Amino acid sequence: APCAAMPELRATSILPDAEVRELLEIVRESTQNRKRQRATRTLFDPTLHPRGIKELAAPPAMRMAAALVDLLGSLDDGSAEERLDALRAVRQEALHNRSDMLPVNTARVLIEVLKDMVRSVGDTPRQADLARDFLEASTGKPRLVRRLLKRYHLLELPENGNHIAYDHRVYDASSTGRKTPTHLILDAWLKGIRFLGVVYYNHVPPRAADELLQAGEIMGVKVHVGIDLTARFRGRPVRFLVFPRGITNRKEYLEQLQHPEVVAFMAEGRRVTARFQEHVLRLLDTFNEVHVAELNEEFGLDLEPLDRDAFLRFVGSGQASRLHLAEFIHEALLPRLRARATALREAGGDHSAVLARMEALVPEEIKARYLSVQAHPELGDPLDPGDDPDAPAMLSWHPRDLVDQVGRLPFATRIVLSPTGLRAADVLEIIYDCGGRITHLELFNLRDQAEHRNPDLAAIDRMRRVLNDGNIIELKRMVRAFLDDVEQSELGDREDRARRLRQMLADLPRVQGFYTVGHRLGSRLSSGSTGRSRRSRGMGLVVVPTLPARTRRRIHRSQRLLPLRTVAVLSITRHPSPHSRLGNRVIDSPLLLRIFGDRDLSWSIARNATRYEGAGAANGNIAALGGVPEDQGNDLLKPPTRPPTLRSRLAWRRLPRRVRMAAKVVIGFIPAFLTFYLTQDWWVLAWFGAVIWFAITGLRNVIQSVVGGGGVVRSPLLRWRDLVSWGRVADSLLFTGFSVPLLDYLVKTVLLDRSLHITVSNQPLLLYTVIALANGTYISSHNIFRGLPRGAVIGNFFRSVLSIPVAVAYSALAERAFLAAGVPVETALHMLQLSAAVLSKAASDTVAGLIEGSADRARNVARAHQWMHEKLDLFNDLHARLEVLLPESSVIELVDKPKKLVRTVQSEGEALVREAIINALDLMYFWYYQPRAQTVFRKVVATMSPDEREVLLGLQRVLERKRLVSELLLGGLVGRRFEDALSFYLNRVDRYLAALSRLQK
Repeated sequence: APCAAMPELRATSILPDAEVRELLEIVRESTQNRKRQRATRTLFDPTLHPRGIKELAAPPAMRMAAALVDLLGSLDDGSAEERLDALRAVRQEALHNRSDMLPVNTARVLIEVLKDMVRSVGDTPRQADLARDFLEASTGKPRLVRRLLKRYHLLELPENGNHIAYDHRVYDASSTGRKTPTHLILDAWLKGIRFLGVVYYNHVPPRAADELLQAGEIMGVKVHVGIDLTARFRGRPVRFLVFPRGITNRKEYLEQLQHPEVVAFMAEGRRVTARFQEHVLRLLDTFNEVHVAELNEEFGLDLEPLDRDAFLRFVGSGQASRLHLAEFIHEALLPRLRARATALREAGGDHSAVLARMEALVPEEIKARYLSVQAHPELGDPLDPGDDPDAPAMLSWHPRDLVDQVGRLPFATRIVLSPTGLRAADVLEIIYDCGGRITHLELFNLRDQAEHRNPDLAAIDRMRRVLNDGNIIELKRMVRAFLDDVEQSELGDREDRARRLRQMLADLPRVQGFYTVGHRLGSRLSSGSTGRSRRSRGMGLVVVPTLPARTRRRIHRSQRLLPLRTVAVLSITRHPSPHSRLGNRVIDSPLLLRIFGDRDLSWSIARNATRYEGAGAANGNIAALGGVPEDQGNDLLKPPTRPPTLRSRLAWRRLPRRVRMAAKVVIGFIPAFLTFYLTQDWWVLAWFGAVIWFAITGLRNVIQSVVGGGGVVRSPLLRWRDLVSWGRVADSLLFTGFSVPLLDYLVKTVLLDRSLHITVSNQPLLLYTVIALANGTYISSHNIFRGLPRGAVIGNFFRSVLSIPVAVAYSALAERAFLAAGVPVETALHMLQLSAAVLSKAASDTVAGLIEGSADRARNVARAHQWMHEKLDLFNDLHARLEVLLPESSVIELVDKPKKLVRTVQSEGEALVREAIINALDLMYFWYYQPRAQTVFRKVVATMSPDEREVLLGLQRVLERKRLVSELLLGGLVGRRFEDALSFYLNRVDRYLAALSRLQK
């Protein structure tokens, strides 16, 4: 995209990269032109592999940007199917990034940066900075990824995803939340949540549940869908959360929703929702009649009465609530409050009191002041049926009635009691009334904690543990303590409360038997998040011991720890590696299994181990995943800041990528050159020592990358420079330049020669040992600075140790070469002393080239294995569907006749032919463009049975149908930029099929 399309970018950036301009253009077009955005959806076909043929049509960063913008844009006018398709594409593109060390965390960062870009539409300079962040983060540099994780208040998670993170109650846009089910699951995955309970008021909308469960399957988040129900206890509402259990998949859950008893139950719940919505609309009318004028008079505003229809459009598919109405009012108020705050500041004088009240007028404050039952008692409580004969029967249920009704549903349930606003004695009485059928207590809720609505949690948790322990003596003491408190209170119904507690004392054995070893009263921890609060943290809680050490340290330095403690149990499972040549032989030897086997770590929570430590406790081991809300007020107390000037925007990171890489090389070269030039008396090293030093490092990086990618036997379409990470080369040259003054001057000359009189002539082994150890320490130090994993840091230190004998050998060879050239012995030894650091550097890079080259090869092989098996799984699925589709035909015979196969399958439906072509094109792309893919493919084919091999290779003969394949590519199979893909197919398909035919022999 030409830079002229964005003049504001030219004014605020220095020579922006073409990639930055293209990414900005994609975001701009996608947000402004929905029709053109939908044209990119062919790239989201789940059959197309992210690193397959579509790489020739659009770079991964651009595809991911288009998919995420499509997902975010579908919030308002997209269907559930469009959102789910976009979610699949986002996940595929994000997880198949270029990071070797932190692929999952890199994916989370990339999505967050793109979301920030979409939110910053209209602020092109900020978008340009975010585009650079995205492109740099896509390389997977650990230090940058961790910096961006902190920026977005995300915790670094273990890459194998074995941590324990959950939230047992959140809401989406079909209840009181603001996120569609798809967006909710994406945000849960970004935070690291693995288990999520999503709750709907009074009834479950089937479409929302279907979308929610599908999105959970796509992102690997285990989702439980529940109902938030209300019962009446002693004249006030008590909330229960009901979740089905024993239902293992989405299809089974949706089938249960169609059961007649469930349909009748949900219909009663819809009546409650309709009654509540009617109450909210009356609140809106009352707000217009009473409070609009009050607000205008108090703050000097010009707020107009709010429109009912506009409010219902604001609610959308959700269940209208006071929170929705408070958000709607706040949205109308905020621009007027900002304008009024600006006017007051410009007028001068002391307006701090008025500004403070305006600053505090956030949705939670609006809800409490203008929309609560206490603010409008004349409207009544919608959850109190009173004497209304038309009130839904559900509102009159006692907790015992609610549990009875839930027990009649055609599936087992978990019944969670929310103790919000209840005392421990109330909770015990409800449990007693329900006969122990309550399975869990909501032990902690982040939103309730922020609003101080659960003052008796410590006593409630103690009561839960006493019930689970089954100690009848402690149970009696607890009930008697409750009885004493009630008798000394001034409650109006204390006599009835005391009577019930005495009844429990007489029935202690039965109460003791409610919860036995196999049936504990469990705990649930949640955020109650709607995605709207300015006072409480966002969704998600995590068990801290299950996180990496770096993340644990960050949590302990922050304010994320909660007053909750549990016991995390680590299980270690060892099994033979699928890639090990020893195979199953290691099973017979525990020692071999430990050495050569793979190890899987899994965490679990010990039963009845979670406990509430009390408000203000600092020794918990459960933390909040969400950060503290940044906008806790309306941001009115500070005047708006002026935009930064052009000079303040001139920063290193805004330079084009190639300029930055060149600058890194120059910055590293300067200290290297000055060290050799100022300290060496041999002209070769004085003038060319830095060049030799840099050549050693640069050539080592290039050679190891090329050898790791296939060497001289690589694909003819893979040029050697395509295999080299030039960013990594530039970083290596930057840091190696600063090692010259350390190794050549400080260590070799000052420490060893001048101070200790250790030289090549008297103690060569000791000299090279000290230089190698100093080099290893320096390399490990900058590895830590760059954020590399511990294994790389330790490995790079010991590679220097291994280089010691190599350096001694190089020194001996150099000495022989000098002597063979006729150089006198003393001169030769002097030259060896001058070049000792260079020889040690050459030895270190020789060892590094062997070790890291092998590591590069292993990474390329592992990546090729992963992608190949992902594609082969699709081939196997296609084969199975063909066998079902053609019960009277032999698929093995058909694959030898591509024309007949295509005709036969097309008669049943063209989707399978399209999938076969896509799979074959992707494998063809792997064969030519992915390092080590040919080697891996040959090994995989060699392990197949003859029939499997014949089907796999035969299905790819569909590529012989050149006209059909070309029409698919021209028709938008890989989007609008199909030229490179079509040219690649036509030029290489014959050679590829010939290579496959040789594999069949």
